[in-house]
Amino acid sequence: MRKSAATRLADAGCTEAQIKAVTGHQTSKEVERYTKARDQRLLAQDAFAMIGGTQREQTLANPAGKLAKSNGN
Repeated sequence: MRKSAATRLADAGCTEAQIKAVTGHQTSKEVERYTKARDQRLLAQDAFAMIGGTQREQTLANPAGKLAKSNGN
């Protein structure tokens, strides 16, 4: 449950200090694994926004999920 709580808090935008306070983690390193994915996602969104990119362009950059759904058509 602690991992789930940390992940949800990170996705909600909570700081490391807030996550540690809720989950009882002692170090930032423990919390970093939960905030790392969120931070990377936010950085990618910011980068696309800077060049005027759209969410559709991000999807096209990683089409694996779309190809799997196409059933070879």
